[in-house]
Amino acid sequence: MSHRSLIFIPLLFSSAIGDLRSDLEPFLESHCYDCHDDIDAEGDLNLLDLKFDPSSPQDLKIWEEVFHRVELGEMPPKKKDRPEAGEMKRFLGSLEKPLTDAARRDLDEQGRVHGRRLTREEYENSLHDLLGIDVPLKDHLTADQEEGFENTSSHQQMSHFHLDSYLRAADVALGEAFKRAVNGDATYKKVYAPKILTTRRRGDGNYRGPEFRNGKAISWTMTLQFVGRMYPTRVPADGWYRVTIADVDAVNPKADGTVWGVLQSSSGSSAEPLLYPVGLIEATKNPTTRTYEAWIRKGHCLILKPDIGGAKNARISRGGNLVYNGQDLEKKGFQGIRFGEITVERIYPHATRWELRDKLFPGLNYKELKAPGFDHEAAFKRLISNFAWRAFRGQSNEERIKPYLALAKRTFAEKKDFVQALRSAYHAILCSPYFLTFVEKPGDLSGQALASRLSYLLWKSLPDDQLLKLAAGKKLHDPKVLSAQIE
Repeated sequence: MSHRSLIFIPLLFSSAIGDLRSDLEPFLESHCYDCHDDIDAEGDLNLLDLKFDPSSPQDLKIWEEVFHRVELGEMPPKKKDRPEAGEMKRFLGSLEKPLTDAARRDLDEQGRVHGRRLTREEYENSLHDLLGIDVPLKDHLTADQEEGFENTSSHQQMSHFHLDSYLRAADVALGEAFKRAVNGDATYKKVYAPKILTTRRRGDGNYRGPEFRNGKAISWTMTLQFVGRMYPTRVPADGWYRVTIADVDAVNPKADGTVWGVLQSSSGSSAEPLLYPVGLIEATKNPTTRTYEAWIRKGHCLILKPDIGGAKNARISRGGNLVYNGQDLEKKGFQGIRFGEITVERIYPHATRWELRDKLFPGLNYKELKAPGFDHEAAFKRLISNFAWRAFRGQSNEERIKPYLALAKRTFAEKKDFVQALRSAYHAILCSPYFLTFVEKPGDLSGQALASRLSYLLWKSLPDDQLLKLAAGKKLHDPKVLSAQIE
């Protein structure tokens, strides 16, 4: 085909669109423009200036809606003059083929399922599994659209705000992973006796903590905010903690033998009023030990408060303080939750330090890095290839990892720091469209694409190594193998 012929194709296409508009114009003029022109655009629909552009999904979606509303007789509205049957048939006939052709082209070019990016939940889960970390990441990401399904391309956007948030979240995730892998896990464990839990802070004229009575702590039903706060339990750093409460039992339980309550974490200050859930507490007549695991922010303390629903609330003083002295709230029939010592311990639920290190430096003895003759380039290639294979969900090859390998080598030449150079390459991989989006070719799904669809359907996360190996071996298209993975 000659160059002149190639130039002639868009001219023909433009002419065809112009002819289509001419075919539609009589119907639009008679039945649509009164309400949907550039002056009176009811429902923000201006058909007078709306182009028929097959390359614009937004325009096509509007024309499809126009077609269906006219076909169903919803437009023009019943209070307006109705179009004659022949008039409607000509309008729908003129519009149907171009819409069908556009849909067919889109199917050939994009496939039935359009590409999309990871949702916030999928992104967080993917990085947790990829790196072995457990730090929350969703708060660092731009919020997903709340209406409709969040995991369809039509309900997603990709702006520079999203890209910036992905950069920041990747930095936070890698910072946590490399810190733990290189420096080890921070440890923390404190056991708080009831007497300590009920100790007032110096100058605390607004005490709202539990009461200390007969060697136990008791939190009573009251309507005040932050009732049951225990300042001594403040944690030194953001992290996951295991909270164990000993000898939990009910004071004046309801007819069903229980007093329900909530365990929360908070700064305990009205300046930062947000309360974060740790768990529900079911206190019964029989003392039991309750254990919870939750992410607690630095400086936050525990708050244990019984449910006040339908319960008799204890009296408070005029200044808002709790009134315990001189009273026996148990004898007066107030409900509460009694408990013994509380243990707060830092945990890492997703992976141990050694499991995490194996995800970042698989097969590498960390001490080898500074050994004479260590082959940095070979190590970079092996580690980056492995990381990209997992991050890109099995869709990686030598050509695809070249820029990341070059980045690691360049950073190492400048900084003389193997770990920093490797981290720079990992960061770039986590900002790649091969990680952030689902890349599928139209037509039959490859094994890797099938593995991704399956894993994000079931776990909202990356395919595991077993699934990726089955995909690489072209075994996932076997119904028996696929069923076994689902079960």
